[in-house]
Amino acid sequence: MTSAKQTFDESIYHAQKADYDHACAIEYYPVKGRKLQVRVAVPDRKTKSGVSIKTKNRRYIFKSTFCDSISQAERLNPQSRISYRDEAVFAAYCDLDKLLGIVREPYDPFAELIDKAQRQIRNPNIATPKLDPFMMFFDFLVDDEVETKDGLGFLSYTLLRKSDPSYRPTISTKIIRSGLVLEKQGDEYYPVPSDYEYWDFILDNLETTYENISGQGQGIGVPAPELLAYLADIYESIRSKEPKNFIKKYGRKSAIVLYFFAFDGRSHEMFDLYSTLDPQVSKGTNRPEAALLRHLSDHYEYIDHSSSPVDPRPREFWPKEAFEQEPRDHAAVQVSTAPTYIPNPKGAPTILDCLAKWMDRQCSKGKREKTVES
Repeated sequence: MTSAKQTFDESIYHAQKADYDHACAIEYYPVKGRKLQVRVAVPDRKTKSGVSIKTKNRRYIFKSTFCDSISQAERLNPQSRISYRDEAVFAAYCDLDKLLGIVREPYDPFAELIDKAQRQIRNPNIATPKLDPFMMFFDFLVDDEVETKDGLGFLSYTLLRKSDPSYRPTISTKIIRSGLVLEKQGDEYYPVPSDYEYWDFILDNLETTYENISGQGQGIGVPAPELLAYLADIYESIRSKEPKNFIKKYGRKSAIVLYFFAFDGRSHEMFDLYSTLDPQVSKGTNRPEAALLRHLSDHYEYIDHSSSPVDPRPREFWPKEAFEQEPRDHAAVQVSTAPTYIPNPKGAPTILDCLAKWMDRQCSKGKREKTVES
């Protein structure tokens, strides 16, 4: 909440200036024997209860610049890196906020990006192919229709979901942490039974459950010990329909993983997020949040590369079928059927020229039948 003693925040100050600058006359107000002050006129505005904040005895707000002259007040404070005048005006504007009952929160670009990711991931019209296997994995663990929750059961469940995209799991388990309450019995503490106990049990045994399933060849493509707990947070937030306060509830690292999967790891969106990570790290290369995002990007880049190897030859030598197989990746490349001209300054016969002559000679000798009619 903004107050006269609040540390200066540039985003709050800009919002205040947009609200008050046009309605508040600001001027220096020298007082003999005292430090130079700033006088801010109180605007004729009303609180939510309809009471005007401007009264006969409250027409101005005075704040000290702690300077002796205007030239000193216009200089930057070496600690806050803003002018002493702006510090005084900010303090006066905070008083106006308090009188009007206005609460301003500092602008947080990281929180704004995560809110954008939550809207993205909840949009049923937007595909999230990297996240879908994990959603299916957690659906498998809580689906009431699944009786055998092991590797073979997951294989059958995967085939069912792929063959019937309209299938919807039946989930009676409340996907929310219980925050187990402990009850003292003698000298020991025991958890009080909870309606949400099953989801808590899944989270407590998540790594073991995953290893049992992936051990039978049905892994879901990501190292479980590192990332599965973050994905459990994402699954819980989606199924429990509680999009608010994701960062506060699950932490910044889970929010980073959420952002990655919401935008399917696209490099443009990841670039926007990188600049907001590790705000407490002033220098050095030890950036744990950036390292997490980099790990995700590298992991899926390796998967994409190994699953669809690229022809090492220049694109002008690719066969037409290579472009037709992956139109999304290579749609911008124009496939030309005209022969490619390669400079040959010495005029020496090329391998292709020799190959053509060799094929003609073989045909003339009758050792090679012509299979393609011209």
